[in-house]
Amino acid sequence: MINNASDKDALSDTKRTADEIKAEKTLYDDSAVNPVDWMNAAILSNSKVKGVQYFSSGAPYYFWNAYRSKK
Repeated sequence: MINNASDKDALSDTKRTADEIKAEKTLYDDSAVNPVDWMNAAILSNSKVKGVQYFSSGAPYYFWNAYRSKK
């Protein structure tokens, strides 16, 4: 399927995509283990610091609007 997608069907978008989908499905179905990866991180925070933005991709946090409160 990969050879067909690379050679015979390389110039046809629909046929190449179908070959790639079949190859991926075969790889997934025939594999003994399918890896799953989750990233995790512990973050210390201070309840007096407000306005910190946290993101799941790119920069993990952004302090542009952060400020310190008195409480």
